[in-house]
Amino acid sequence: MTALRAAIVGCGLFGESHAAALMALPDVRIAAVFDIDADKAQRFAERFSVPTIAHSLPELLDSGVDVVHVVTPECAHREPVVAALAAGKHVLVEKPFATSIEDCEAMTNAAEQAAGIFMVGQILRFDLRYGTLREQAAQGAFGRIVNVSARRNRARGGFEIYQRIHPGICNSIHDIDLILSIVRSRVVRVRAFERNVNGYANPDFFFGVLEFEDGSLAQVLTSWLIPDAAGIGLDDYLQVIGSNGSGVVALQPSPVSLWTESGYAAPDTGYETRLNGVAHGALLNEIEYFYRCVRSGKRPDVITPAEATNAVRVSLAMLESAREQREIEITEWS
Repeated sequence: MTALRAAIVGCGLFGESHAAALMALPDVRIAAVFDIDADKAQRFAERFSVPTIAHSLPELLDSGVDVVHVVTPECAHREPVVAALAAGKHVLVEKPFATSIEDCEAMTNAAEQAAGIFMVGQILRFDLRYGTLREQAAQGAFGRIVNVSARRNRARGGFEIYQRIHPGICNSIHDIDLILSIVRSRVVRVRAFERNVNGYANPDFFFGVLEFEDGSLAQVLTSWLIPDAAGIGLDDYLQVIGSNGSGVVALQPSPVSLWTESGYAAPDTGYETRLNGVAHGALLNEIEYFYRCVRSGKRPDVITPAEATNAVRVSLAMLESAREQREIEITEWS
């Protein structure tokens, strides 16, 4: 089997995560990288033995690559995605799809006109824990969905990096997308609240309620308030309550606990666990699925651009609700 040549646009933390996952795929090799920070691209290429460092997006697209991973900041997805699709490449873009509906629609239109495979990387749809609960709900195990509650807590120190973007679009988008895929009804109104506890550029606490057309309700909570000394980087939770049953995903207490001279630690063993030099877990599942679609020519159906757009739509409505301190009705749906 001929190896596919992959390119990575964006050499930040998640660009590194994508590269670490690609190292696990024997039929894919990372052939080129590009970042507007040339020094960062150089360090990235050296770390992952990437032969080509492009100095512009057009140069990257002309380098003979087959697939482009767009892992740029959330507000900067549109340009590389549209350009890569127009150049005939297959494209995987990180979540959130974008930070505006206009950008979501522009990328969706480009994908519809392109020959390449396109997918938005909503990682929870590929997580075995969350995916199991989602499939049980789809099979009717819980009956009619009455309520879904999601919590996504993070260690305080991590927000030093992520304070550049509101957690309602960066973090809550995970849970919003998964909730939409479980309830399978359009959201008609939202009410959200935010608090800036530690004086960052964006709020470090975000909470909201979603009301669906079919009468279901959902709650989404995201915070960056776990003390760093606690040794817990992830405290995520999802509960589905239905007319005939319920189900729960809980990341704490962690299945792996470490007690060392540095203190207690509960490492992630599900999202992108690094083992033997490569990333495993949900991110690898997501990327493997995408490449199976590329090989087969089948458009992804685990997550579609319309679904990713709706997640952004709900997130933006929640941000507006928190900002204006009022309920927001959602009248458009993809």
